[in-house]
Amino acid sequence: VCLKAFVDSDGRGDVAAPRVRLEPASAARSATVRLRFTLTDPAFSCGSAVVKLWLRDPAGRTLRQLRVPAAAVNERDVWRFRAPARRGDYQVLARAWDVAGHASGTTRTTVRVR
Repeated sequence: VCLKAFVDSDGRGDVAAPRVRLEPASAARSATVRLRFTLTDPAFSCGSAVVKLWLRDPAGRTLRQLRVPAAAVNERDVWRFRAPARRGDYQVLARAWDVAGHASGTTRTTVRVR
């Protein structure tokens, strides 16, 4: 357990939620999509958090999902997956949870399939 997540030098503890930044992506039909994302967590965090990502079609159905159990803070990461066979704009949603139990808001970006 990372005790830094609970108490800092002032005794305040971890009071802020992490954030996930997503970069838009595009790919040809059935090609590999490389979706880049970055996790940030304000100072006095453990340096990692759980990140979940979902790929949704235009109707809102979840097509794929990924759970990263220990994403590193301030390091760019990549989710690779096969693009859907149909052209269109798909949504990727992301959330993160730190060791102290704080949850991020939902972040969204578009994956354009050509």
